[in-house]
Amino acid sequence: MPVALALALGSTPSVRAAGPARPAADQPAVDQAIERLSDRTRQRRDDPSGWTALADAFMQKARETADSAYYRRAELAFERARALDTSDVSATVGLARVHGARHEFEKSIEWARRALELDPKNAGAYGLLGDAALELGDYEAATEHYQQMLDLRPDISSYSRSAHLLFVTGDARRAAWLMDRAIKAGAGYAENTAWCRGQLALMHLNTGNLLAAEQVVEQAMSLTPANYHVLFAQGRVRAARKDYAGAIDSYRRASAIAPQHEVVVALGELYVVRGERVSADRQWAVVETIDKLN
Repeated sequence: MPVALALALGSTPSVRAAGPARPAADQPAVDQAIERLSDRTRQRRDDPSGWTALADAFMQKARETADSAYYRRAELAFERARALDTSDVSATVGLARVHGARHEFEKSIEWARRALELDPKNAGAYGLLGDAALELGDYEAATEHYQQMLDLRPDISSYSRSAHLLFVTGDARRAAWLMDRAIKAGAGYAENTAWCRGQLALMHLNTGNLLAAEQVVEQAMSLTPANYHVLFAQGRVRAARKDYAGAIDSYRRASAIAPQHEVVVALGELYVVRGERVSADRQWAVVETIDKLN
């Protein structure tokens, strides 16, 4: 049964991953997928589905590492798939994903609409149109697109997107409910559900339910202890408890995985609270570097 948002708005060079090879058992799942799919594309260079699958793996790698270089690798692989078959819907949606990830929303919208011309019932394309609308501040359009996505494919992707929109527009209760559904729906990569758990913890924290946030973080840490989003949420929870040393440890570990703006700023602010000016200044320097790179 479809879930209704019912918001009362207004109420290549080379696409192969670089780096030394390691035994497969030591590799993250996404690295194993990249290696396997790279081999597949070398063996079957004229198979567009192989290039699309490889591009999807690069997009996942970008999610897990916050390394934007993987967007270019994904773009090259999606373009290769479309060069082999211009009617490849997955590759067309993939290019919309790449541009959306880069915050090139006009291009993302263009590619998503191309995908819908090929497949009027493509849930992913509606999700990307919703993402662009949300980022551009058009909540009514975002609601419409996400509802279409939910109707077509109720899964972790549509649930989590809709939950975020509900939270942004002030419906925290249903936002948390939908994010919980996203977690229960599951995904192919552990990172995807870890992201949802991190977001759910932050939702609870932002509405003053510290105990619920702690419980979500505790469960998430038991399942994905090295996930950036979970560690960041743990840091926020610890900071709320005034466990500043624990929060700094969480933020440091998160930053070691993916030095994103939000965690570097949070770490710098805690150093200020503790009077550690030199350490805080180091974080502000990192923030400036991140901004320049972006």
